Amino acid sequence: MKKVVIDEDGTRHVTKVADPAELLKHIRRHEWNDYRILADGSDILLQINGATFTEVSDYQKDMAASSGVIGLQIHPGPPMKVQFRNLRIRMLKSEDEKENERIR
Repeated sequence: MKKVVIDEDGTRHVTKVADPAELLKHIRRHEWNDYRILADGSDILLQINGATFTEVSDYQKDMAASSGVIGLQIHPGPPMKVQFRNLRIRMLKSEDEKENERIR
């Protein structure tokens, strides 16, 4: 697992936090896997079957987009088959909404 912090000037700090071989044990080959992407402000969390594979904190304000398209991709390499099913997207609650719930 990697933790990546990108400073405002674009400098990347990458820290290895878990053994890749251990993380690969969470992937079910030739079966469906649960892939979760949580994007909240500058923070992005990537999980497969409940195991955190990557955490990113990107503080480049001039490079940030608060809206846009969602793309699914694979990287170049040997031929592979990738399938998606049961895609769900939901908006996270704003800090104001969270605070209002605490007050009630």
